[in-house]
Amino acid sequence: MANGDPLPGWMTFTAASRSFTGTPPSIGKLYFTMIATLTFDPVGSDPSEINSVASTFIINGQNNPPTVGSTINSASPVVGSLYTLTFDPQTFTDLETDSLFYFANMASGDPLPPYAYFLPTTRTFRIISPVTGINNFVVKAYDRSDQAITTGVRITFTNAAPLIVSKIPALKIDT
Repeated sequence: MANGDPLPGWMTFTAASRSFTGTPPSIGKLYFTMIATLTFDPVGSDPSEINSVASTFIINGQNNPPTVGSTINSASPVVGSLYTLTFDPQTFTDLETDSLFYFANMASGDPLPPYAYFLPTTRTFRIISPVTGINNFVVKAYDRSDQAITTGVRITFTNAAPLIVSKIPALKIDT
């Protein structure tokens, strides 16, 4: 290597074929500079004729897809009221620490219904469901290489418990 270090452990040099072989690590880019020295040493040669060439290599390691770090909790909000759900940034993780981009749709593959909105930059759902029932959403996280992973979230909209507006007086029925 240019700084005098040996080759990385995953790389070998075969002098007979003048080739480098090896499998680089899978995380991100690896930059390194090697110096090749050509020594021509005929009898009585001038040592100043030794030539060195430095080459910088950039190896792009394999990109790993994001992974699901934690689940998004299910919820049971009330029909007709605003429900906001922001999932944790650690819900999805990326080995290469790429910035992740998010997309949401229904588990069926259909787009979100008109009463549901997903803001990817804040990882936030805003929903006002007009009807009771189960909504199965899917959130997909993409990395810079367009590799993706998904996780689901179930939101079940329920009716509000009835409110007592006034007590009904006790009734006496004569028979």
